[in-house]
Amino acid sequence: MPYQYPALTPEQKKELCDIARCITAPGKAILAADESTGSIAKRLQSTGTENTEENRASAASCC
Repeated sequence: MPYQYPALTPEQKKELCDIARCITAPGKAILAADESTGSIAKRLQSTGTENTEENRASAASCC
């Protein structure tokens, strides 16, 4: 018999949805811990964004 996980509360569902919206917002990205500055530079360049520490952080930040 499969494990039955408890249902999420309405507050938990809202929090989960907020997180999902945040990380999928236009212009946002998840920065992999092992992503090199060279690989993120290519992603930033494709959007016409200068490869600076601030822009790298901004691209990876949530909301």
